[in-house]
Amino acid sequence: MTSRNLFIIIIKVIGLLTLKEILVALAQLVSTSLSYLSGGAEIVLVLLLASVAVGLFAVVPYFCLFRAAWLVDKLRLAEDIDQNMMPLNMHRSTVLSIAIIVVGGLLLMHEVPYLGLLLLRLSQERRADITDPDITPLVLSVAKIIIGLLFINKQRQLVSLIELRRKR
Repeated sequence: MTSRNLFIIIIKVIGLLTLKEILVALAQLVSTSLSYLSGGAEIVLVLLLASVAVGLFAVVPYFCLFRAAWLVDKLRLAEDIDQNMMPLNMHRSTVLSIAIIVVGGLLLMHEVPYLGLLLLRLSQERRADITDPDITPLVLSVAKIIIGLLFINKQRQLVSLIELRRKR
């Protein structure tokens, strides 16, 4: 494996982490918009601005996942490294599969305990006769768990999608 290939893999892992954050932000945007359905015109403006911000943020994983080689060349990451071949005998798709599984696992590791806490709070609020408990964080936590499970279960399809550009 060359140093250029290693940098390409590192950039793709960064792109995966950024993609995870975008999916979480989208889930948060949807849950926020559902909680403000009866809002006025100002909520539309806030949601529009949040959507534009998420859209601009989506450019980062696109370049990291599908234009990683271009980024390595433009940033000149591999130019100053003397050693051309590195003794790492793993295929690129194997490294990406491991990275996707780790990202999904990290998401699950953070969200499953938080979901338990939210369920406990919800049951306490219902016992205390709070008429309208806020379930927005609960919906967001479930969405994050679904995203983590999809990352783990569909890692082969994600690797194929990421590697599709390289094969062309």
